[in-house]
Amino acid sequence: MLDLIKRNTPRIADQFILKTIGDDNGYDNYEIYAEDKKVVLAGNSPLSQAMAYYDYLGRFHGVVITNGDYDISTISSAPLPEEKITRTVKKKIRAMTSYESFSLSGNFRGFDRWEKEIDFMAMHGINRAFQPVGFDGVLFKTLTEIGMPENFCLEFSSGPAFLINQLTGNIAGTNSVNSKEYLERKITVGKLISDRERSLGIEPIFPAAIP
Repeated sequence: MLDLIKRNTPRIADQFILKTIGDDNGYDNYEIYAEDKKVVLAGNSPLSQAMAYYDYLGRFHGVVITNGDYDISTISSAPLPEEKITRTVKKKIRAMTSYESFSLSGNFRGFDRWEKEIDFMAMHGINRAFQPVGFDGVLFKTLTEIGMPENFCLEFSSGPAFLINQLTGNIAGTNSVNSKEYLERKITVGKLISDRERSLGIEPIFPAAIP
């Protein structure tokens, strides 16, 4: 969680203290208050601390982030709260993204852009996130491992603009990239995304088929 603060507001990162508290009858909760001339962000998990951080930025700096393409790195002051702020989030599952939203831009991002998107999700308290990045690479590996020709497997997977349509069963092999290296990079980025999400308390939701 401290790394999230450093990525987003590096000039004031040393002005925060992170503390862990218990949940509120099974619900996520957080507190914001001043201690030793610093701002305490207390939460029952890293995700709750991220929500506290965003709440603080909104109250004291007027920050409103509506998507993952943002820049708040110029913030250079950390005013101290005059009284304790507390909040309990009365919703246990908070999901984000879908096949449709992912197909618009998500399949074209590198990890640097995904890093900001994941921070955005954490600050908004999202704890479930659709994560199909790398699915085409996994599909290629699976098909080749069961003995299908490599050239066919490369052509079977649609390119980034059409991959989501293939995942929903509409098409196959449309504008294929035909590159093993490309698919390997997608798997690598997918692993980075999933690991980062889990580190912040966001559980990735992967595409799957239920027989």
